[in-house]
Amino acid sequence: MTEPMGARIRIATTSAAPSVTAIFFEEADHPIDDHDAYVSALLPLVWARGWNCTKAIVIRNVDDVEIQVDFVQMRKTAARTGPRVETRGDCGNSMVAAVLAVSGETKHLDLRVRNRSTGMVASVRRLGRRASWELVEADFTDGLAGRRPADFVLPVAAEGAGVPVSVLDAMNPYVVVRAADVGASADMLLADNPGPALLDRLGLLRHRVGALLGGPRDSEFPKAAVACWGPGQRLLGRTIYLDQWHPGLPLTGGITLALTALAPGTVLFDGERDHVTVTDGRSGTEAEIACDASGIRRCLIRGLQVALLDELTAPTRRMPDPATERENSWKL
Repeated sequence: MTEPMGARIRIATTSAAPSVTAIFFEEADHPIDDHDAYVSALLPLVWARGWNCTKAIVIRNVDDVEIQVDFVQMRKTAARTGPRVETRGDCGNSMVAAVLAVSGETKHLDLRVRNRSTGMVASVRRLGRRASWELVEADFTDGLAGRRPADFVLPVAAEGAGVPVSVLDAMNPYVVVRAADVGASADMLLADNPGPALLDRLGLLRHRVGALLGGPRDSEFPKAAVACWGPGQRLLGRTIYLDQWHPGLPLTGGITLALTALAPGTVLFDGERDHVTVTDGRSGTEAEIACDASGIRRCLIRGLQVALLDELTAPTRRMPDPATERENSWKL
């Protein structure tokens, strides 16, 4: 088991994220053989600092062009059992936060970041600075270019509680529903908390579609998104994160909603378009996808703000074995 002696942990976030991201660095002389166990053992250090953290990035390789990472999502459980690995999918906000966390090593903020597990790629470009926030945009075109929006629609004939839905898997699987079909208005989607009734309705849809996909009931997949058309022909959307309303626009969710509106036959498709812009109307973050007859030609996230919040070093010399020393691991 890897020894995290002097392991570096940086805490970063984006303005659209529901949780800070803990960024762990793999050192050349201490390779991380099990990143789930590594993060599980060290994440309590982050919680002890008072950070609400359910997401982690393990930095594997860094050069002047690209960062290679593994993403781990965690859910708090009872203290004696430790944090639980909830999913290993994609998180665009965490990938962008990782770029800022390593910018000190590379001396610049314009980098490409790649999720080794899924192949998701984002090119992050710095635009400026506002107070403690770096202003950036993220280009996800590389992982989608040339494919058609319809390529991401899953052939799932699903109607949960009598409501038509579309299911897509571009980066994370999502079940998408029209706001009007679940009794939601644009004003509701713009609220800090659109309400427990709508949250429960989307949760029911998510679990029913998840069962059709063959996943366990306690999985975070598929995620759920609700949307309607807003002013300026922008698509207004909200999503669920760990059974709560996502406070901003998840980048994977924004991209999925744009693809849904561009794919014929889906619940959001209302005619041919060459591009769609998605916003949550609150965080200032927007996702835009443009396509033509050859497929997707641009996938860009605008309005992102990212900040480095904290840095700490693991004080332990030896990593506990989760199988035999789980209780002691919570005394770090």
